[in-house]
Amino acid sequence: MREMVLLMDRQITNFTFSLAGPATLSAFAVIFLVLYFQNRQHIHLLIFAATAGTFSLGMLTQIIDALNETETGLPANILYVIAGFLFCAGLAKRIGRQPPYRVMIPVLIILALQTWYFTSVNPNQLARIYLLNFSAGLILIIMALTAMPARHAVFTEKLLFWSLLLFGLHFFPRTILTAGFGLQMEPDDFMISSYWFTLQLCLAAFGSAVAIAVLCACIYDTVNYMTDDRDRDRLTRVLSRRAFHQQSEEMLKQSTGLPSCLAIFDIDNFRRFNQRQGYEEGDRILADFGYVLARNIRRTNLTGRFDGEEFLILLPRTKLAIGIDTLKDFKATLRDHNFCSDDDLGAMTISVGIIEIGADETYTQALMRAQQALKSAEATGPDSLLAGTAPTAEQKESPALSGAFQA
Repeated sequence: MREMVLLMDRQITNFTFSLAGPATLSAFAVIFLVLYFQNRQHIHLLIFAATAGTFSLGMLTQIIDALNETETGLPANILYVIAGFLFCAGLAKRIGRQPPYRVMIPVLIILALQTWYFTSVNPNQLARIYLLNFSAGLILIIMALTAMPARHAVFTEKLLFWSLLLFGLHFFPRTILTAGFGLQMEPDDFMISSYWFTLQLCLAAFGSAVAIAVLCACIYDTVNYMTDDRDRDRLTRVLSRRAFHQQSEEMLKQSTGLPSCLAIFDIDNFRRFNQRQGYEEGDRILADFGYVLARNIRRTNLTGRFDGEEFLILLPRTKLAIGIDTLKDFKATLRDHNFCSDDDLGAMTISVGIIEIGADETYTQALMRAQQALKSAEATGPDSLLAGTAPTAEQKESPALSGAFQA
């Protein structure tokens, strides 16, 4: 009698302990769902919410099966596999890639069929345990390797990588040490086994760690998105003058000793567009211009709006000759793009002043030289491009204009 009471107490303790994992992951599902409704453009947040919810449901299903002494594992294991592939899809969406559905769906079907085979056709508890655990570990390791951060990546990306990698690696030693090679348990013994206890502990601990890492990465993404939105010109969506100034100074510090170019350009005869088409149409053209500018200039370069129809481009680690070729290509793109339906206005052209930034030259000094080059280019007529001369000793010693870059 006493042994039965002790066994029941142990089952109740294990059951209570087992509920910690599903409860924690359900809370994460709610958090991701709240974040998604705050910013519905980030669909990966919704996918991560579904991942946490599905994984939590899988853990709960496994607990219920064990309590009913019908531990087949099929429903729970299918839910675990679905959660894994939802997570893979969320990671892909977060970095702007298309989830590999052609690979994910066949693998999902194969794992489900194998689990069904070792459950219903040829029941083999040990084979099912190794199949699901090793498959989960392998999938997580592959996901971690695809999300491997660069050396200078932010801490949240490294945290996500290592939590995924450790989660995946732990499946192999844990399964071997707790299941061994001859494990066969009766349903009523399964919930009090060391395998069950260790499984629930590791799933709760590592699952929560990965959820925290993903949550940190998503919060960092959201903050970056809000900061980026603040730094963008509302009409053209390129950097505002203040943000361009700040980011240019940071980028030039990172490029010390290497050549960099700064270009400033003005849309030729833009007043004609406003006079002929109206200011609303002029704003639409500027917005379209910003889109074309951002799409045709490499992401490693900075683009910004200086004032009105004047724009800036910083080309770090770029020699003057290459910078000139880049601007010539952009000018050709503008001429081919249809900004306005009024053929009488002709193709859109720009006048460009471009300079190579001196080794000891500040951004402010470089901008003053680029503006002088632009004035000279505009004096020669529309659709012109002029490279400025090297900075003189007086220009190097000239103080920065304190109010020149206020947005």
